[in-house]
Order: sequence, then C-alpha cells, then structure tokens
Amino acid sequence: MQLKLIKQFLPKGFVNEYNLVLLCLFFSSFSLAADLEKNQPDPSLNAREVVEIVMNAMANNDYPYKNHGIEITYNFASPANKIITGPLSRFREMIRIGIYSTMLNFKDIKYENYVVEGGNAQLDVILQTRDNRTQGFQFRLKRQIDNEFHDCWMTDSVMPISLTTT
Repeated sequence: MQLKLIKQFLPKGFVNEYNLVLLCLFFSSFSLAADLEKNQPDPSLNAREVVEIVMNAMANNDYPYKNHGIEITYNFASPANKIITGPLSRFREMIRIGIYSTMLNFKDIKYENYVVEGGNAQLDVILQTRDNRTQGFQFRLKRQIDNEFHDCWMTDSVMPISLTTT
C-alpha cells in the first residue's frame, strides 16, 4: 500500500530499490537533525533527557568537529557548575585529561537509579569505556530558577561512583 502511494507522487521509472533507500535516508535525516539541534538547555527537556543528550554528545565527541561533545556538555552545565569548572577551555581540559576522559567515545551505556525530588534530580550512568572497562558516574541536576535558564534542567555535578558486582 505505501509503495503504491509513493509511486503515484514520483516520476514513472523513478521507484526502484536504490532510489527508495535514498528517500528513506533523506527523510530519516530530519529526525537526526532534530536530535542534533538539542544542544542547549530547554524547558521542554526533563533531567534524564539532558543526561542522555550530554552522554550522546560525549560518545561522539569529535563529530561534527573536535570537542563538539564537550561543548554541548558545557552548555548543559549549570551557572553554579560553570563557576567551578569554567571557562570552556578549562572545562575541556578537565574532561580530556582527568577521570572524565573515560566518558569520551565510550562503547556502551546504561542508565540507572533515576530520582527526581522537586527541583533536584540524579541519574547514574554506567559506561563500557573504549578500553573495555566499566566506569560509573552520578549526574546531579537542578531545575534552574530566576536566571536565563529558568525552568531548564542543568547539570550541577558529575561524580565518579563505585560499582559493585552482584
């Protein structure tokens, strides 16, 4: 049924497997573009979505250019966090050199223990690093009030956590 609908809107002889694949890729790029646009705090995002955006950026840190993922992560750092970790050049070094470097280009991720209480949230992320180690981090976020990011969830801190095996 869908193929018949597609054929009626396209020139005769245009519909073949190759062109259908190209059309699918073209239209799927719109949803990818929408995800790439989520690189700034927005009141429509919940705390978990913020962490997912940040971690997706870190997983693909150098796409579309070097340290782009770190920049997105910095965008979601709360003003209070930026006082301690900023400016961006300092933040970039902190991520690339220290314990947080395991977040860059990781292989796999799990999200656990999502808790929201009022204007505070926390979420644990468990990473399989690029060198096949397991590393955990706890994100603590705060819903911003009375600043330029009013009603946006932003990262107040990220701390390494110990992982236990069961």
